[in-house]
Amino acid sequence: DFAFGEGRFSLNLAIGGESKQTQLDEHRRKGSHILIGTPGRVADYLSSRQLTLQTCTLLILDEGDRIFEPC
Repeated sequence: DFAFGEGRFSLNLAIGGESKQTQLDEHRRKGSHILIGTPGRVADYLSSRQLTLQTCTLLILDEGDRIFEPC
């Protein structure tokens, strides 16, 4: 959690190479005002309906530039 002025913000990760369950547990426990994730992991969570962006104000896609790379 981070404080800015009098507000508190929660930041969570949705990245590969880390435990999916641990990441989801953190998101469910405190929500995610700011979510930083890789496109694949975020898409995986959203498509399986394991994660919602209901409380998310800012979504940062790490390695998002790879979406546009030719196959």
